Amino acid sequence: MNQPKVLKFKAMDTNMKWLNFSLLLLVLAGVIIFGIQILFLALTVIIVDLIFEIIFAYFRGKQIDQGWLYNALILILILPPTVPLWIAGVGAAFGAFFGKLVFGGYPKYVFNPAVVGVIFLTISFPQYLNTEWLNPVTGLVDASNPVITWSRGVDVLATYPFMNLLLGTAPGLVGEVSRGLIILLGIGLMALRVIDWKPPLAFLVSFLGLGFLGQVAGIEGFYDPFIAVMVGTVMFAAFFIITDKPTLPVTTAGKFIYGFLFAFFTLLIRVFAAWPEGIIFSTIIMNVLAPLIDASVARKPLSQIMTAEVK
Repeated sequence: MNQPKVLKFKAMDTNMKWLNFSLLLLVLAGVIIFGIQILFLALTVIIVDLIFEIIFAYFRGKQIDQGWLYNALILILILPPTVPLWIAGVGAAFGAFFGKLVFGGYPKYVFNPAVVGVIFLTISFPQYLNTEWLNPVTGLVDASNPVITWSRGVDVLATYPFMNLLLGTAPGLVGEVSRGLIILLGIGLMALRVIDWKPPLAFLVSFLGLGFLGQVAGIEGFYDPFIAVMVGTVMFAAFFIITDKPTLPVTTAGKFIYGFLFAFFTLLIRVFAAWPEGIIFSTIIMNVLAPLIDASVARKPLSQIMTAEVK
């Protein structure tokens, strides 16, 4: 006689608990900045994500992995605060299924699941993902935000003062606007060794350096690199997207190369493509390249690199 299936959650390790706590603080900051609708957005994404996790765990006879909340929180924080709840639910379902569960769950996925969901929404519903930005100061929805303003070569600080960018009182994604809090949390997570310091450092230094070189060379589209770091998803990506362990290279040199190339592709897309942000597309590109970077650095077969255990 078959034993009844009992759903269980796999215990979270200490690092995952710290990551989830940090991301929950950013969600709370989003609620404070943009309003109660962020709470409903968060609940929608978490519930949809959990439903898919439960279904897969039940039919596979396995525990619900420890990354279920982590991936949902990342998705919440890289969505616009004005996105309709049903669209957020679609993104959560798509990201959970195609970005994570079909690969076997955390930490076996190849692409960042939250970014997979957002890319699907960006392509499918561009009017909701790219053109409606809530200004938390005025309460008005506009078609522009700081990174779009920067991409046009306009003085960003004239419209959005530096303290607004730092404290979150400027339009943007739910999680990207609290840049001061992001920096504090990122430093704390690195100090606790929850996230690896190498990819964020390589990314931020490379982003500034390449931006400075482009500006000195007079290439159109390269504007103040210090402002470029403070607009868009750069800070959030540095500490919470680039550091996603399942998608990172496992070699030390590979992590530095990964950070550099991440900055390169982000700037390439920001300056020369139609998308003023660049982070989500460079994330997918770098997720693909991570095993190749490791294989080149370690001079090991690609199959051996791709099956390396995530620790």
